Amino acid sequence: MRHFRSALFLLAIMAAPIAAGADEADEVKDAVREQLRDPSSAEFGEIKSVTEASGQRVACGTVNARNGYGGYAGRMPFVARSTSDGRFFVMIGDGDMTAQTARRVCSELGISP
Repeated sequence: MRHFRSALFLLAIMAAPIAAGADEADEVKDAVREQLRDPSSAEFGEIKSVTEASGQRVACGTVNARNGYGGYAGRMPFVARSTSDGRFFVMIGDGDMTAQTARRVCSELGISP
């Protein structure tokens, strides 16, 4: 199922690069934090974004946060895609397959994390 969602995510993206705004970066960070075990520990790298032909936004970046053992997991790439309700669907590369997928999506958009 995870691979199927990743494939759908890849198929949905068609973009033209533009700069991310501060408000958008805050929204993306909030969406990423919702997926983390310890949201308050999140440390973000630079977040870059593009606009799809449909007008939806795709943002890429990295996040480091505490894992279940209390240690920092290391910089994980993520992809966040805006949805029709104004929220963001987030995929965090917390495993080999999802990390590779996140990096590939971002690289194809010209916004490698």
